[in-house]
Amino acid sequence: MLLILNTYFKTCSQIISKRGGEVNKFIGDGLMAYFDIEQADNAIHSCLEILEALQNLRQNAPENSPLQFLYSGFGLAQGSELEGNMGSDFKTDYTIIGDAVNIASRLEGLTREVKCGLVLSDLLTQSTKEPWTFISLGKYNLKGKKYNSEVYSIDHSLVNDFKENIFETE
Repeated sequence: MLLILNTYFKTCSQIISKRGGEVNKFIGDGLMAYFDIEQADNAIHSCLEILEALQNLRQNAPENSPLQFLYSGFGLAQGSELEGNMGSDFKTDYTIIGDAVNIASRLEGLTREVKCGLVLSDLLTQSTKEPWTFISLGKYNLKGKKYNSEVYSIDHSLVNDFKENIFETE
């Protein structure tokens, strides 16, 4: 399991950093990263590059390697956040909090339901400059939201190469 996690974290961190993002923290078997508001396209490109790198790792992994089961899903949202050292006199962490962080987490969780490797908030799709082909996935009731939220993905083969469980076999 450590091989999978460390390979995943290294792959994600390198790509996110290369694209101008910042990995904020590792959370269990996932991570939280952020990009400046004008970097929505870079955030999407990062997700696609990570999905491609994971696909290559699976395809080139030795037989019976746990890397053959390395899949991931990403949720991207845009909005206000608060960042800084937070905690108590005993322990502090540099982190980001806010509605956009919560929405991104909910969208990442939604990847399992919609069987799609990348789920985007409506607001993020409006910030892109590149000519992406966005696909509406419908309206979903995201925890903590009063109204259903329209969510999107992009038309890309890497986004559709998705498995809900890394231990699911073909």
